Order: sequence, then C-alpha cells, then structure tokens
Amino acid sequence: MVDADLVSHFIYAGEVLSINAIFPHPVKVLDVVMNELRRFPKKRAEVENLLLFRILEEIPFPIQQPELFKEYLLIKKLLFKGDGESAWHGVCSVYKKHNGKQQPERHCPLLYIASGSIPD
Repeated sequence: MVDADLVSHFIYAGEVLSINAIFPHPVKVLDVVMNELRRFPKKRAEVENLLLFRILEEIPFPIQQPELFKEYLLIKKLLFKGDGESAWHGVCSVYKKHNGKQQPERHCPLLYIASGSIPD
C-alpha cells in the first residue's frame, strides 16, 4: 500500500511504469489517497491511467473499523495531516501494532483490517 507522495514522485520522475517493477506485490492505494491525488489537474490524467492499466488498485478506506478510525482521527488532529495521509498512516500504524512490523511483507495491511482479522 502506498501513499500520495510516493505516487507523485513516480509521476514527476516520469517513471510510473517502474512502480510494478520495484514493488513485488500488488500496489494498493486507499480511495482517500486517490481523491487527494485527483485534486491536482496536472496529475489527474496520469492517476486515472495508473488505475486503468492496473498499475495501482484503488481500495476503500475501512472507516468502519473502530481502532483504525480512532487512529485516523488522532493523526489528523495531532499531526495536522490531510485525509489521505492520515488514513494511510492510520492503516500502517494499526497494522504495526498488531503485526510488529512497519511494512507488510506479503499482504496489504488494509486487507486484514477491512476483514477484521488482523494477524498476530
């Protein structure tokens, strides 16, 4: 799972096709992160193409998960982050609390959180 900054860097470098070469697992992006990227007219077409060509997969932010929603609100309030960045940090933070790792090795943490079965 990636955030808006990472996608932006690939777009500005003209290396969007390198995303799948660098990341060995499917690259997922939260819908709130995608909405953040779509606000920029210069990026909008490129972002839509990333989805169209399945370089990125847009997935819903599981706001119904109480622990995740609480973390999201805390990050947004205390760190003054936007919706997309707060959601991304919230998902990674909750995943880390339950899995003890900063980044998932094989699976997107969102898949565990959305299903309600966060791995030990």
